[in-house]
Amino acid sequence: MTSRSQTALELFLNRAYTDGLACHGDLSLKAETFATRLKRIAEVHLGTEALTETRLEFLSALHTNDLYLSISCMQSSEAGWRRFDACYRPYLAGLASFTCRSTDAGTEIADRVINDMFLPDQLGQPRIATFDGRVPLAAWLRAIVTYRAFKERNRLCNNLEWIESLPEMVDENAVRNVDGAVKSDRYEAIARDALGEASRTLTSRERTILLLRYEEQLHAKEIARIYAVNPSTITRAIQRACNKLKVEVVSVLSSKYRLGDLAINECVDYILENPRHSILTLIRSAEKAMKASQ
Repeated sequence: MTSRSQTALELFLNRAYTDGLACHGDLSLKAETFATRLKRIAEVHLGTEALTETRLEFLSALHTNDLYLSISCMQSSEAGWRRFDACYRPYLAGLASFTCRSTDAGTEIADRVINDMFLPDQLGQPRIATFDGRVPLAAWLRAIVTYRAFKERNRLCNNLEWIESLPEMVDENAVRNVDGAVKSDRYEAIARDALGEASRTLTSRERTILLLRYEEQLHAKEIARIYAVNPSTITRAIQRACNKLKVEVVSVLSSKYRLGDLAINECVDYILENPRHSILTLIRSAEKAMKASQ
């Protein structure tokens, strides 16, 4: 363990704590407690002999803002549980209600799952302590709620199971299919609108470069020869255009549709996962419309 790598690890932990604080606010969670928990997660998955560089790489891939919230709940923070409830109860109730086709049943399932998170397991820890940040907290909760709601809907059992009795992996195909239907129902129209508006913010040059790169499959060097510029100029232009698209999509979802952070992330995931919303198709349409108006 070199002092440089150890310093990098500590800087990462401090930054992750600061980011969590900025995201969720003060949840009465100490930085030392947060860092200790993340180190423990790395130890569980990598072993005690892993190099510091390996631990840092592993921790960098975790959803640390979600861990900030879950760890505060592990510490029985009242502010943490209030934040957890505000962030996830409406979302989980809506997801379960959609799956069960019953608002009452969905609300009951969401309530039970959230209550289970608070109750202690066999080791005396709140069950939310099983969350390790390798997937987003929303996705982790979504798998649990969808699994339970799917079983409820199909009447495979009358009583909900405790979390520790869930299989190691739920039926991923069933979860994916149900989750896809929920996202499509919720985000289909607004995703297409946001992408359409975002594509129209690009300049003609930006649209052409993106089409050449991703539709024609030309490399940056080949595009650079067309424009008689350095390849690095094309690379930067592609990065700026992609960032512009992302910023504009988020802006539309936030300002026009009044979506919160969680819903925005869900909608962006839906866009990325759904080939029907090809940004290239919309860019082509915007380019044709622009030429037709000239």
